[in-house]
Amino acid sequence: MYKTYLRFLAHITTIFFACTLAVHAKHKSEDLEYFSYCSNGQCRLINGNFFHDARDMPIDLNVSCKKNNQYALTFDDGPTQNYPRLLEILKRNNVKATFFIVGSHLQNEERVNWFRQAFKDGHFMANHTYQHEDLTQLDEASMIETVEKTRLAMMNALTSDESDQLSRLEISSRVVRPPFGNINMVVDNIFKNNQYVSVRWNADRYDWNMPGDDPKTSQVILDRVRDQFKFISNQIDNGKQFNQSILDLNHDGQLATIEAIQELIDYVKSKGYQFVTMDECLGM
Repeated sequence: MYKTYLRFLAHITTIFFACTLAVHAKHKSEDLEYFSYCSNGQCRLINGNFFHDARDMPIDLNVSCKKNNQYALTFDDGPTQNYPRLLEILKRNNVKATFFIVGSHLQNEERVNWFRQAFKDGHFMANHTYQHEDLTQLDEASMIETVEKTRLAMMNALTSDESDQLSRLEISSRVVRPPFGNINMVVDNIFKNNQYVSVRWNADRYDWNMPGDDPKTSQVILDRVRDQFKFISNQIDNGKQFNQSILDLNHDGQLATIEAIQELIDYVKSKGYQFVTMDECLGM
């Protein structure tokens, strides 16, 4: 009976993602929407052509949200030892985030419990491959294996008491953030053909490249959050028309990132932005 239910979920999910991909079909180059892109303290207005021309990334790659006042708070490489504290902060502020899970981390019982708590709290639990592999260096079979193995590890982390929530996880586990942000047209087409959705970001404060236990890192992160909002405001004042949403990149294994989250949340809310999970961000 349980296997029949899983087959039913898989069928429904296939239909769901077929519709999603149709909505997110490739746009003509001249119709591409501009968005703010901030990386390592530098901001600019770009559109899908920027990375498509430079690195053969999909021209319609998901890097921002659908509505101007949306802020997608995301964390990569978990579950990590900082989950309990991070989940407490998010719960206290009634903020839902998106967590991109490394499948191999779910072989540890303690980390499985952290994963289950995040899922129970209503966060969007997405896919970050099984061993944090560079997808552009894999053949097709290996690409599908690493995301599918992660997806199944996530599904298996739930207990029988949580089986009624499988449909929610069946969808979220098919949303993939490529490790290192490395994706090209080949990877993207393979994912689309197998009902997976690729997501990158438009805000990278480089927390992964700074000392994780240094208080100065927390300040740099917060300064770069403010800098992006200032950049957006300046572009609006200059009459620019562009997508003003933010889809960020954080790493919960970095203690300095956790230290910055409360102030980040307060600042984003003060700017009138709404925190959204990845399904809300992408209009899934």
